[in-house]
Amino acid sequence: DGQGRKGPLDNFRIIMTRADTDFLHLNTNVMSNERLGGTVIYRGAEVFYDVGVRLKGSERGRPGGSRVSFSVRFHPDRLFRGVHRSVSLDRSGGWGIGAGPHGQDEIVFKHIVNAAGRLPSLYDDIAWLIAPRSAQNGPTLVQMAKYGSHFLDSMYENGSDGVAYKMELIYYPRSTVDGNPQSLKRPLPDGVIAAYGAPFPDARYKAGAVEFPSLVPVFPDDPAVPANRRAWKRLCAWDKPFLTAFSDTDPITAGGEVRFQENVPGARAQPHTTIKGGSHFLQEDKGEQFAEVVVDFVRRNPVA
Repeated sequence: DGQGRKGPLDNFRIIMTRADTDFLHLNTNVMSNERLGGTVIYRGAEVFYDVGVRLKGSERGRPGGSRVSFSVRFHPDRLFRGVHRSVSLDRSGGWGIGAGPHGQDEIVFKHIVNAAGRLPSLYDDIAWLIAPRSAQNGPTLVQMAKYGSHFLDSMYENGSDGVAYKMELIYYPRSTVDGNPQSLKRPLPDGVIAAYGAPFPDARYKAGAVEFPSLVPVFPDDPAVPANRRAWKRLCAWDKPFLTAFSDTDPITAGGEVRFQENVPGARAQPHTTIKGGSHFLQEDKGEQFAEVVVDFVRRNPVA
């Protein structure tokens, strides 16, 4: 059909039915990680049946055709290159020096790092993607090992041991088709995204926020441990009113309220509450309900 390319890049073709392709890119489905069925043809000769395909990328990248990327999961009986259960096809690019508005020049830097040695880096490949929609054809990074246990163990002795990790970002879709939080989700409108970014004219203004996760002590010898222990010593002597109001679906601090309730004297006999339907950013997810809890707490505990 003329969509493939001859040359140094291998062709990576994803075949899906028109109905599944349309559903994959549906505005109410783009943020879903549920996989739809498809077939992959690699290098024009290797055929992989019964693969699972989903979109990959940010809340801004998935709806946009120019940067949308894909994640492909292979059948366990037919692994990619005989090794990989899944690969990511990253079209996001960044400089546009290569073909199209989003070239895949990142591969050059990865090869430089790999050639230099003694530096942790991924050994990605590059291919020509023939996507379910031809408008999304173009060069793509083929991300294979990723930052998982195989990568960590190959780079460092027992590298995958331990509990430390970096969580870059969690998306909480809040825009639905009819305003009901239980209804189908949509990506946030551009105007809302712009409002979130307004306090940060450029990356320099995000330096503090980027540093926050690394300040959480996860090992006994962490420099922040002594300060945390001193804080807990003060909290364990705090006899003024103390209320917990955690959410029921917080993926980060779920269950953390128990320690406060059991160890802070001022927490005794307080009407601790669990706010349902909220997540980590409770003040935003359930702002009005959270505010009611705070106002009620202040009224019941006036300053003497």
